[in-house]
Amino acid sequence: MLPTIGRTVGYVLPVTHRRAGEIVPAVITRIFSEGSTTVQLTPFVDVANDEPVAAHDCSSVHYDEHAKTPRSWHWLARF
Repeated sequence: MLPTIGRTVGYVLPVTHRRAGEIVPAVITRIFSEGSTTVQLTPFVDVANDEPVAAHDCSSVHYDEHAKTPRSWHWLARF
């Protein structure tokens, strides 16, 4: 399945974040080329208790189906 703008996905927080490795929801805001899985994201964190994730840190984010790589995205499970 290819990413599309507006889809909600999981984002693995980068090593520079205090909750590094945790997964937060994010919305795809840009796809870099047709058929690509490299995207730009807007992640959603608890801004009252966490440092925000800067938008420039969420550009050129690569897909990781196993959701293990910091700064990667993956499809969320559907219930």
